[in-house]
Amino acid sequence: MTGVLVEDHAKVIQRVEKWYFYHDDGSIVCNSFGIPKANPARERIERYIADHDAEDRATLSRNGIGTWQAYKAVTLGIEAVQSRMKVVGDQPMLLFMRDVLVETDQELANTYKPKCTVEEVESYVWQPVKEEKETKEAPIKLHDHGMDCMRYVVCYVDNIGVEIQQEQHVLDFGGDYEISEY
Repeated sequence: MTGVLVEDHAKVIQRVEKWYFYHDDGSIVCNSFGIPKANPARERIERYIADHDAEDRATLSRNGIGTWQAYKAVTLGIEAVQSRMKVVGDQPMLLFMRDVLVETDQELANTYKPKCTVEEVESYVWQPVKEEKETKEAPIKLHDHGMDCMRYVVCYVDNIGVEIQQEQHVLDFGGDYEISEY
């Protein structure tokens, strides 16, 4: 959502998440510890995957939304999504849900830009390859927030990059320390 602070996103996430716990009669069923149990008639939220920096993830955490850091490798992620876009037998390996958008980004709508992942697919553009240089194929980073999200989710579901995410090494640079993904 254009121009929205992470703190404000957290409030929307909390509101939407709360909906999962309400039953048709308006009640919330709790377990023996008083923790709300999700309504079995609604899908279950398994994990929040965030590509935000540490400060934004900390803001979400302070608001009760624990996140899993997105695996952001572009090439591996795109290949995983391409693999899932193939139909195996008569079963699609990637499904898009209709009518689940919580709120339309009016700035995107007013400027005729993609407002959801499905609209982004057709506008996903690759950088031209220069003949004189050996360059990697890469998408142009424009109107691709949903595409990035799809990539992160596919990597999570397919366990791509999990071992890299779980390992962090501290590199020593003469008293200055830096956390590395590798």
